[in-house]
Amino acid sequence: MATKGSVRGIVSNLVTVEVDGPVSQNEICYISVGGVKLMAEVIKVIGKNAYVQVFESTRGMRVGDTAEFEDAYRFIKGLDISQLHVFSYSERPGTKALDIPYVVDAQTKHERSQRLLALSEEKRRAFYAKYVGTERPVLWEHAKHGDRLNGFTDNYIRVSMPADQVTDNTISTIRLGDFSEDGECLLGERLK
Repeated sequence: MATKGSVRGIVSNLVTVEVDGPVSQNEICYISVGGVKLMAEVIKVIGKNAYVQVFESTRGMRVGDTAEFEDAYRFIKGLDISQLHVFSYSERPGTKALDIPYVVDAQTKHERSQRLLALSEEKRRAFYAKYVGTERPVLWEHAKHGDRLNGFTDNYIRVSMPADQVTDNTISTIRLGDFSEDGECLLGERLK
């Protein structure tokens, strides 16, 4: 469920919103003003107050107007990216994580991470699928399993081919075929 809040102060396009749950710096929120949602970005969070910068005119905004904070998952899902690097922040002495007013419990962090990892896999597979049938240069790495070489295209797609068809530490142009059995890479095909 998305965090919600109520406008508590307005100075030009800087708005203070009292929130009912966790928000973080750089998160996007929408403030409803007369049926119109104005987009804003969280600049700072102190306690239950999120200080946001509204990207549009705040004319007509009043104390008490509602704000909805964009669920990070929906925001990330809408980005045209090929993969995510997911990790939890570290709550160690000397890190900024100790200053975060809302501490997310370990179970919730784990669930969110798993959900984002699944989204990352969905995005990676969709990205790879766009390139099936195309020709790309591949830098081949040394064989780990002996019978196949793996490499990466210039746009970081993992490719696999029989080791006797390519040489490690070389670049060759390959036609990208279907997904491997485990779905981790695309199978390369020699150009004729």
